[in-house]
Amino acid sequence: MVIEHIIAGYSIPHNEGAIPLTKEAYDVNNPQKRLSDYSKTITIPEGKLVNQIFEHAFDVNVDFLTFNPNLKTSYQILQDGVLVIDGYCQLLSIKDVDGLVTYEIAATGKVGNLFEKIKDKYLQDLDLSALDHTWSQVNVVDSWTAPIGEGYVYPMIDIGGRSRYDNWKVQDFKPAIYLKQYLDSILSEAGYTYDSTFLNTTLFKSLIVPYASGKILLDNAAILCKEFNAERTTNQTVQCQSITNPGNLGDSILIFDDDSTGDYFNTCEDEYNAVTGIYTAGADNKISLQGALNFDLLYTESSTNTTTYLNDLYNGIYSVQDDFRAYVYCYVVLNRGGVYSIIQTLQFDITQAAKDNPLTAPNSVIPNSSATFKTGELDLQENDEVFISVGGILYSGHLIIDTPSGAFDGYLSQTNFEDFDFVLKADSTLGSKYLETELGLGDTIITRIVVPKQIKQVDLLSSIIKRFNLYIDYDPLNENNLIIETREDYLTSDKVDIEQIVDRSRDYLIKPLGALDAGRFIFTDQEDKDSLNDTYKKVYDETYGQVIIDVDNDFITTDKTIGTIFAPTPLYSVENNDRVISAMLFVDDNGKVTEATAKIRLLYWGGLLPTQKPWRLGLDLFINNQSFYPYAGHLDNPYAPTFDLNWGVPKQLFYNFNYGKVYTLNYPNTNCYNFFWKKYIDEITDKNSKILECYLALRPYDYNELSFRKNYYIDGSYWRLLSVVDYDATSGQTTKCTFLKVEPKAAFVGDIKPIYGGTGTFEDGNDLPIGNTLVKPNGNSGQTQDSLQFGESVKGGTRSLIASDNVSQSLNSVNALIVGSDYSEVNADNVTIINSPYTTASRPDETYINGLFVEKLASIVVPTSVLENLTQGLEVLPPLPDNEFYQITRGYIRLNGDPAMTGKKLELQVSVEGHSLASIKAAFFNTADNVGYIDEDAHLEADIHFGEAIILKSPTTDMTFPSGETTLTINLVYRIIKL
Repeated sequence: MVIEHIIAGYSIPHNEGAIPLTKEAYDVNNPQKRLSDYSKTITIPEGKLVNQIFEHAFDVNVDFLTFNPNLKTSYQILQDGVLVIDGYCQLLSIKDVDGLVTYEIAATGKVGNLFEKIKDKYLQDLDLSALDHTWSQVNVVDSWTAPIGEGYVYPMIDIGGRSRYDNWKVQDFKPAIYLKQYLDSILSEAGYTYDSTFLNTTLFKSLIVPYASGKILLDNAAILCKEFNAERTTNQTVQCQSITNPGNLGDSILIFDDDSTGDYFNTCEDEYNAVTGIYTAGADNKISLQGALNFDLLYTESSTNTTTYLNDLYNGIYSVQDDFRAYVYCYVVLNRGGVYSIIQTLQFDITQAAKDNPLTAPNSVIPNSSATFKTGELDLQENDEVFISVGGILYSGHLIIDTPSGAFDGYLSQTNFEDFDFVLKADSTLGSKYLETELGLGDTIITRIVVPKQIKQVDLLSSIIKRFNLYIDYDPLNENNLIIETREDYLTSDKVDIEQIVDRSRDYLIKPLGALDAGRFIFTDQEDKDSLNDTYKKVYDETYGQVIIDVDNDFITTDKTIGTIFAPTPLYSVENNDRVISAMLFVDDNGKVTEATAKIRLLYWGGLLPTQKPWRLGLDLFINNQSFYPYAGHLDNPYAPTFDLNWGVPKQLFYNFNYGKVYTLNYPNTNCYNFFWKKYIDEITDKNSKILECYLALRPYDYNELSFRKNYYIDGSYWRLLSVVDYDATSGQTTKCTFLKVEPKAAFVGDIKPIYGGTGTFEDGNDLPIGNTLVKPNGNSGQTQDSLQFGESVKGGTRSLIASDNVSQSLNSVNALIVGSDYSEVNADNVTIINSPYTTASRPDETYINGLFVEKLASIVVPTSVLENLTQGLEVLPPLPDNEFYQITRGYIRLNGDPAMTGKKLELQVSVEGHSLASIKAAFFNTADNVGYIDEDAHLEADIHFGEAIILKSPTTDMTFPSGETTLTINLVYRIIKL
């Protein structure tokens, strides 16, 4: 037998040693795994060509030039001219025994090579730049009718929570990339094509991976591309300038001349000019500037009086030295269309340096000052020019001077720009920070930034294989073409009789599939913490759409989990709306919707579905009514469903059809488990299914022709090949093979059942989902902290009902009812505001209707001890803000006990001026257990007292009562008026 190794394209004859080859398709104990052909250790003796290939790896003094033992090397084995393994090899070790060097390698087939190629690559490594596009209403709308399976689409998904579902901004739509686009790109960049019936079905081409965050943020590379950092390499001297004309500051620009060495760089568009010191905005943007300045100040005397005056401000006989201050003023200057303006001022304190270095004639220096700075936001337009310039030097002193006409005690100062030069020293820096990190409408969406982060390509591919029970093989006529099919399409009806090559002299073992090592199969997705998934998990203690299959076996209790990287995405609906949409809503500990990024999701793009509740897209709110909406979810169509992307039927739904035309809520049981996995799991767990282990006499041709797709006839039955273990053409021994014989099962036929809110079952006996008892408007979680919000820009508050726009509540305020009251503010509990825009409520338990404070009742019980001391006054209503006052509208009183003996009359007065607003007549206190009314006193304009409290007071003398306890109950009705 002639055996030939082909390593990195070079033919190496095989001289001696075993070549044990194994190939497997799948393991019935691990049905989620896909296997490949491989070898155990193969030994290859050294030779001139072999040493060249492996670059004399046995010599520790030789460094590798091109061969890398950490990377795969192409490898094939030919036996009698038949290719028996085609893939790659890995150098395991080098042996040197008495000067005889051998190389030990392991080989893996093509399918394993695919996974090896992509194992360290992420989705964001894919080149999807052809999908880059402008974020615009046109592109959003056009995606809804574009061909499926390639590129992107913009589905209607509630990401982050909404208060209104009739108005959608263009920015509310985020791009979703087709799953087939990802798969095609992964395989293409790995060097593969494929043939597949399933991957070209409408079902697979309709699958999308949505963007799973509320905001689209630039990635770090894109942000860095819009920033610069520059350094000054030599000293630069500029004359300080007056700012009377901001254009003068063009003569004192600080220039940072190195933008390209070491840690210094320019924007990708070279917007900072290291020659002129001017930053020119290449587009509308928002930036800030920051830096560190090292500088000296050079003083050249223009007048002896100036020198004396500046020095005397801190060192004269009249100066208060501790109050002296000295500053350098620099300015951020904007040149917009030839008009110069100062947009920010930078003040650097040089007080101590000025004290330590008095000014002298004709020249002097204030040396070695330094300052760091950061500007605020600079809102720039395209072609705006921005630079930093030096203004003047300010000396300010506190002088106390006694003169014949009186004492002077005050501050004098001078800003000098004529006598000072500013020396910018080497190592000073200027940099920018790009502040618009969130993409805006009209910006270009670089596709890479909407690709899920930290997701490996191999994990996505594995999840696709698991989800749809796919099998991968390579085309024998084209080594770079893969065959990818579901199990039913992968297996063929071809039959081959191999009885004549069964070795009857060796073990012939039949095992029942009761020997499986799993008592349960759990098909599930990842858990996520969005409110719907979290609620479902808390109620049912399982993941939404999970399936658990119990195996009828008393001897095995272990679980086998088949999972993917995806998290489920429940569908939901809101009240007064017929649209069913996917939701990824996250809430904080107080039940308020918060920004978060969901785990990677998989949805079915269902296209444009009709809606009875028209909605508006973009700014054109009057003519842009939409009667269809771009649906994506785990059902292919929630109104007429035939397929569910979940593993199984969820126990609970979060949507209904309780709006408009009556639809029957139907639900299918054709899902990923039933459609792609059930037949196989039923077969391998059937009590009559069997495993056969026997030995075959294989030639290289036989080994190469053995296929996992065919049926093999042995002893009156047809078997499927599972594995060929340690085939060694050099040994002359027969080879162990494993086959599977299953009890054939019928393909799954699904049914669709109506749901009316109660219980029921499908034809297969499994439960229907129950109705939407957990549905909360706005996707609330059902917690007591939830608020129902029907308005734009509603912030804060818990356990409240808001039907207004631009409402602000303090985070801890509860129990608010705000209807028709836009721009209201609530900072207290138990507040009601109806038809009262621009109302601010800062006190608890208040109500405003039609802009007026609704009357409120204050109940007061005054005991005898207080009644007998009311000349001091008792505060019954607290002070108000300066723009509010009390209006007492009426009151009711009851005397509980004996009448008063003296005093008797009481007044309700304002607390400062003492004016009476209402009174209780003296006659009221003459009758035991009396009841009556408070009398409203006459008012003048002068009786409106803003901000004052209301006190109950005796205007003359205190009352006295007989022995025993007498109390006064006052029910006071009042308003608060705000002007």
